[in-house]
Amino acid sequence: MCPLAIRIPEDEIRKIYGHSERVYPEECVGALIGKGLTVFEARPMENVYCGTFEARRRFSIDPVALVSLDRELEPKELELIGVYHSHPNYPSNPSKIDASSAWPEFLYIIVSLLDGKVRDLACWKLDSRTRDFSREGMIKV
Repeated sequence: MCPLAIRIPEDEIRKIYGHSERVYPEECVGALIGKGLTVFEARPMENVYCGTFEARRRFSIDPVALVSLDRELEPKELELIGVYHSHPNYPSNPSKIDASSAWPEFLYIIVSLLDGKVRDLACWKLDSRTRDFSREGMIKV
């Protein structure tokens, strides 16, 4: 069986890096917009935890913003296929907090930063049966 590999434009990866570095030391969060395993856009979203100590370890997107995004994407035949977020001074591996709130059908791109600079980026998907994450390949287009 061939492992999954998402396709994402290099410009969108640079956008994720820039967003991550701008909000450091807090976590950033954004939407991965696309179809299937292809990301067309990485859209920065507001982390509703920003401004609190928790923003250094957590992210959350306002549910109203997600509904609005869904309504915007529907006529374009695009979907919210996942989210990206940053891990300030922490590896790009999913944390226990990530696992507790992850959705199996979503892709999760996690950016690791050290002292405000991107160190690593990885994509993960949660198995609904085992509740374990598997690292997915990424093809930069």
